[in-house]
Amino acid sequence: MEQKSWHRLGAEELQKLFGVQPGAGLSAEAAEERRKESGFNELSEGKKSRR
Repeated sequence: MEQKSWHRLGAEELQKLFGVQPGAGLSAEAAEERRKESGFNELSEGKKSRR
């Protein structure tokens, strides 16, 4: 996918671009495919900051 200024796109344009329907959510098959492509929706544990 080409580099875009995501913050400039409207909600409807993003929904069409990613093929999602916010009221319905993803099908189990679509969710599994996205997980395979992008990994689990997890944040890595970062460095602990010293205060």
